[in-house]
Amino acid sequence: MTEFEKMQRGLPYCPADQELTLFRYAARRLCQQFNRLDPEDASSLNIVTTKLFAHIGDNVEIDAPFFCHYGMNIGIGSNVSVGPNCTILDGAHVSVGDNVSIGPTLGSIPRAIAYYR
Repeated sequence: MTEFEKMQRGLPYCPADQELTLFRYAARRLCQQFNRLDPEDASSLNIVTTKLFAHIGDNVEIDAPFFCHYGMNIGIGSNVSVGPNCTILDGAHVSVGDNVSIGPTLGSIPRAIAYYR
């Protein structure tokens, strides 16, 4: 079983694994791209958030800067507002439901079982 498969199943995994490191780098690049975009450029924002998150609903507004580890483990419902300087460390699945408002400078750190070799 790969470290990615372990992470997805909630088992202890090694975040230093090469595949997981590449996933984090890809998410970091997407976060950097998102954080540089004009907030009025809805088309570009939609492209980046669709690539970054596992799911994103309708009427979602995320203020930059935004940071996460993988992005692929984050699902966001509809009618969601995320304040600036939000960090979600998504070594485990994170689900933000519908009609949620997240204030500024939130750090969401779900229970993830990571270890280093």
